[in-house]
Amino acid sequence: MRKARVAILTGGPFAEHESSILSGEAVKRALAKTRYETIPVLIKRDGEWSISPSELKEAADLVFIAMHGKYGEDGTIQDILGQANIPHTGSGALTSALAINKALTGRLFRTLGFHTPRFMALEKSDSGSFELDFDFPVMVKPVNRGLSLGVNLVRDPDELNGALEKAFEFSKSILVEEYVAGRELSVSIIDNGQGEIIPMVPVEIISRSSSFYDYYSKHVPDNPELVLPASLSSEERNAAEAAGLLAHQAVGATGISKTDMILGEDDQIYLLEVNTIPSFIETGALSVAALGYGLSLPEVCERIVETALGRD
Repeated sequence: MRKARVAILTGGPFAEHESSILSGEAVKRALAKTRYETIPVLIKRDGEWSISPSELKEAADLVFIAMHGKYGEDGTIQDILGQANIPHTGSGALTSALAINKALTGRLFRTLGFHTPRFMALEKSDSGSFELDFDFPVMVKPVNRGLSLGVNLVRDPDELNGALEKAFEFSKSILVEEYVAGRELSVSIIDNGQGEIIPMVPVEIISRSSSFYDYYSKHVPDNPELVLPASLSSEERNAAEAAGLLAHQAVGATGISKTDMILGEDDQIYLLEVNTIPSFIETGALSVAALGYGLSLPEVCERIVETALGRD
C-alpha cells in the first residue's frame, strides 16, 4: 500500500512569504517522521506555483497549507483549492476569511459575550478626521494581515498618523484598538472535525524587545520567552482554555487554531484574534503548547493530515 502523498504549500505573493516558507520547512521535517510522503510546493512572490493546481490534483492526495496572512490564511488559497477539488488541511474559505478579519471577529466575539478591546475600524479612503472614544495608548493594526505585520503600539497622539500610514501599507482597512494592559496568552486548539476538540495548555508570551509580541519578536531567534505552562490560577487557566475553545468554535475553525488573548489587570480575558494557520516553527507558540500537552510537532501535523483526509 502506497503512502498518502501530502503536498506542503508554502510561500505566497505577500509579505508573509518568508515566514510561510519557515512554517512549511518545519511541517516537512515533521511529516518526514510519519508515514506520509511529502511534496514541497512553492508559490513564488510573483504568484507563480512551482506545481500548478491542475498538476497538483494528480500529484498529491492532500495539500497541507503552511501559509500565513493574506492569500494563505484569508480564504484565497482555500477557494483556489476548493474550486480545483483538491482536499486541504485546516479551515475552509469562509471560515478563513472571517477569522482573519479582526473587525468582524471582534464584533462577533462581543455579540457572543466575550470581552474584547474597544476599537474603531478605518478605511484607507477615510479623511483621517476621527475621534476615539478611548484613551491612549492604542494599538494600530491592519484588519486582515497575519504575524503582527504593520502593528504598532502608539503611546501618544502625535505618533498616531505615522502608525496609521504604516498599517495602511499592508491593508486598506485598519483598526485603532484600545490597549489592554495585562499578560499576553495564546491557546492552541487541535480539532479532529468529529467532535474531539482539544485545547492545549495556555502559553504566556513575553517579548524581550517590545511591549507586545510584534513581527520582529516572532522572527528574532530567542527573543520571545514562551512560558509553559503560563503561571495561572486554576480559574484563570480554565477561563483562558474556554475562551480559546469557544473562539475556535465561533469562527467555525477545523483542524487547528491559535487564539491570542490578554489576561487583563482586571482579571478578565480579552480576546484579540484567531489564527486558523498558526506558525508551525518548532519554537513557536503552537509547537511549545503541543509539547506541554504531550504531543510532538510530527504528531500534531499527522493529526491535522488525518483530520483532513477523514473528511467526507
